[in-house]
Amino acid sequence: MNRNRHPSLTEGAIGKTLLRLSVPMMMGFIAMVIFNTADTIYVGRLGGSELAALSFTFPVAMFFIAIAQGIGVGVASVVSRKIGAGDFQSSQRVTTHTLILALLTSITISAVGLLTIDPLFRALGAGDDLLPLIRDYMEIWYIGIIFVMVPMTGNNVIRATGDAKTPMFIMLTAAILNIVLDPFFIFGIGPFPEMKLAGAALTTVFSRGTTMVVTLYILTKREGLIELKKPVVRELKKSWSEVLHIGAPASLTNLLMPFSMGFLTYLCSLYGKEAVAAFGVGTRIDFIALLPVMGLSASLIPFVGQNTGAGERQRIKEAVGISLRFSLLWGLGIAVFLAALSNYIGLAFTTNEGILEHFQLYLLIIPWGYAFVGVITLVSGYYNASGRPLPAALLLSMRYLILLVPLALSLSSLFGYSGVLLGIALSGFFTGITGVFIVRRSMK
Repeated sequence: MNRNRHPSLTEGAIGKTLLRLSVPMMMGFIAMVIFNTADTIYVGRLGGSELAALSFTFPVAMFFIAIAQGIGVGVASVVSRKIGAGDFQSSQRVTTHTLILALLTSITISAVGLLTIDPLFRALGAGDDLLPLIRDYMEIWYIGIIFVMVPMTGNNVIRATGDAKTPMFIMLTAAILNIVLDPFFIFGIGPFPEMKLAGAALTTVFSRGTTMVVTLYILTKREGLIELKKPVVRELKKSWSEVLHIGAPASLTNLLMPFSMGFLTYLCSLYGKEAVAAFGVGTRIDFIALLPVMGLSASLIPFVGQNTGAGERQRIKEAVGISLRFSLLWGLGIAVFLAALSNYIGLAFTTNEGILEHFQLYLLIIPWGYAFVGVITLVSGYYNASGRPLPAALLLSMRYLILLVPLALSLSSLFGYSGVLLGIALSGFFTGITGVFIVRRSMK
């Protein structure tokens, strides 16, 4: 019996359904940006050493969050397809077992992470002066990683039911809590002790912990998707196999982006600190500009999943077509907008002429690839949702490994900083065109 209490994604107007899902998901992404920005702003007031220590923790945190995101994509794909097929019991089983997987993964990461803080961050380039500050933050963060992985997994299940608003409110609550509590624990306001970096980590853990409690309550009481009984080992293995069939490739390809971004940052550093600063600001503009497409891509996972389970291939075809057309139109429109205002946008961040020059160049080249980067994101979401992770993994590998790094490296030797940017844009263009081609063939 299908006990899903939310409007079915297998019926109704396709455009309106995608919009209903996309907007809350986009707002949830914005909440996470606010969450992370608050930590950076507050810690920056402590001093340069503290800010540098926090900066060292970002790639490590993103590495483990990529694993959590992969598990989340996997469980959303599997559960949404089972809901679409009307198999509530299997949805319940997979949800429960994946939460156990997220719990065990958290415990493993916490144990290994606590034992490797010093050697890991020394390998990343942290000096002895920063290691005590990094330990202050990461010891608490590692202990609390369960509060990151479990609610991320649970929120993906809630989205798989067709409810995008509840995860949005959960993430907004975490962001607000983090903003409000950060100064109390970091600076020691009122009766609170001054904990500095440890306070930032504690606030993050507390905020995330609140989301875990709320998420588990909703999954148990409202959705009825958590089995309160001892799991059968055979069924546990089956559920993990289904989820990791999607989640493992998704996690691995998610990890390609931070590695490639590190290499691109290195290439930019060859042309001076102004180029690095402009590149850093530009990547933040990229994220904001692509938020609507990211929200749409996230909405495709429950939509395609449920309709795959229900055998509604025509609805999937129409939804993918709408999504691709939106990505192309939005990407080209925002590229024109950013190019026209490139002078003025840069002044909002800096008055340094060197940075402004490099940043204007960034906005005159990179945004022309937005339409095709959006296509890559959408096509990857479609394949993961339909239970076929290999095309998605190959598409992302094509962009980051086969095209992005070689193109940026070779073109930079010819055109300098402009060549790096041109390589990024072209890698998105060629991969996006490939994505359109393979998804059209798949639809036939």
